[in-house]
Amino acid sequence: MITVDDFFGLTIKMLLGIGLVFEMPTLVFFLSKMGLISSRWMLKNFKYAVLVIFIIAAVITPSPDMVNQCILAVPMLILYALGILVAFFFGKEKKTRKERRNIKKEEAAESS
Repeated sequence: MITVDDFFGLTIKMLLGIGLVFEMPTLVFFLSKMGLISSRWMLKNFKYAVLVIFIIAAVITPSPDMVNQCILAVPMLILYALGILVAFFFGKEKKTRKERRNIKKEEAAESS
């Protein structure tokens, strides 16, 4: 028989876990605006992200079966893909060495 404490504990754990997961695109937006991550970096580390996402889904889900874990992991993977798109469109643009050199030359010419 399930008790009220067990029920509320499970409910709070699930709601907090899912709520934090749905903040991932917002977190990616701010990290990419600061230049800490890029869409290229996120794509390069996709296989590690899948592993971490399934571990988080296993911790958050109440039962040990794979179906519940996948039900939570699939939206997390979609949110990760959305985060890649957010980082691509809103991230800082990396300047090439040649562009930086030209900017330095222009600033030096202006200050002279």
